[in-house]
Amino acid sequence: MENSFQGTVALEQDGVASQAPPREDKPRMTAHWRGRIKSVAGFLTGALAAQGLSAVTGLLLTRWLSVEDYAVYTVLAILTGALTVLTMGGVNIAFSTIVGRVWPDRQRAADVLAACRRERHLISAVVLPFFLAIASWLLLKAGASVWLVVALLTLLMIQWFVELKSHITDQILLFAQRAARLQSLEAALGAARLAAVALLHAVNGVSILLVTVLAVIGAALRVPFVQKWARQEVPVDTAKVVESDRKEIRSVTLRQLPVELYYCFQSQVPLFLLAAMSAPAATASFGALGRLAQLFVPISMLVSAFAIPRFAQTKTRVLPAFMAWSLLGLVPGLFLVVVAAVAPSLLLMLIGPNYAHLQREVLIASIYSATVILSMTMWRLAANRGWNRWTLIQIPVFGLWCAGCWRFLDMTTLDGVLVFQFGFPLAMISATLADLLHARAKGDLK
Repeated sequence: MENSFQGTVALEQDGVASQAPPREDKPRMTAHWRGRIKSVAGFLTGALAAQGLSAVTGLLLTRWLSVEDYAVYTVLAILTGALTVLTMGGVNIAFSTIVGRVWPDRQRAADVLAACRRERHLISAVVLPFFLAIASWLLLKAGASVWLVVALLTLLMIQWFVELKSHITDQILLFAQRAARLQSLEAALGAARLAAVALLHAVNGVSILLVTVLAVIGAALRVPFVQKWARQEVPVDTAKVVESDRKEIRSVTLRQLPVELYYCFQSQVPLFLLAAMSAPAATASFGALGRLAQLFVPISMLVSAFAIPRFAQTKTRVLPAFMAWSLLGLVPGLFLVVVAAVAPSLLLMLIGPNYAHLQREVLIASIYSATVILSMTMWRLAANRGWNRWTLIQIPVFGLWCAGCWRFLDMTTLDGVLVFQFGFPLAMISATLADLLHARAKGDLK
């Protein structure tokens, strides 16, 4: 149950939050730029370490968990991500929008944080009953017993409640140029989790229940640090909920809701298809193959961290720059595809002997991962130029893909489900191309 999508945003906010100093003497200017370079380097080091540790832990779990447990773990991990998107995605965007407008007014930032917490509670009250019903069915179909479903969902709710105390609050640290500190914490917690999982394996105690308990403990350990650092930056304890903030947060959240529902739906569709097969082993294989893409998340994140700020400032030859950065972002994915085509056993060795037979499937999964990397890089480049006007095009494009898949794919096989996934990045690429055409028509793309 890992997360990662804050890297580029944090770097961007780090740059926005610190305005260029007035004209001063050269030594002070030099010190200023050294400080900014140190801040960015610290963030990148922490972010890459956190993502790398998460990838290693995930790969070890594919080897150490039984196929039955890993099927349940795969479903639980996807459900955790969906719950975060549904209950926090729009609120988080609204927070960044409002605080970006009022910063560095610390009192107003604290007031917005209080309003966001209130709205997240209300959204969660609506979402959770439906979510728990769907989650129970998917976990049961993945092979979990009734008592295990109850235990896992209880732990998931505890984790969700704990994260209410730190998520969104941590965005304050990004605006206050404390992103490096936050990523160092993530890296330390990632290292502790890896060590704990290794210890469990040493005493033959690795199980889906204990691994989930570790995730809850990690979320709980994050809270006191984030809250302490946030209090150092803004007057959290004296904040008051402003009604105009609540209205704006609700408006942004409702506007974002269709996209969030779509993203959650697309992540759940493969699980529903696998559940329809009643084949937990296929679910475990699906999750294990997905772990391979995590190997390249740190590299892809590093490329995005440098590509997006540079592209956002490009004034001439914008289209060639867009194409160049997109292709550079694709390099990690292409490397994965080449290895999968030439020596698939090397990749399968990483996820363990339980999945050594997935020779053809690992190539499909690798091509899919490369397509995802390309689509995300293209979308981020366009979005950070303010061109993301046609995001909703993804929904009808994906709908057409779903309608067509039933005609030419065997959706009762793992291969069919893996190919079906290609509709997700292809829909995103379609939306990005529409954004590029719109930007060109406006004269922004030259």
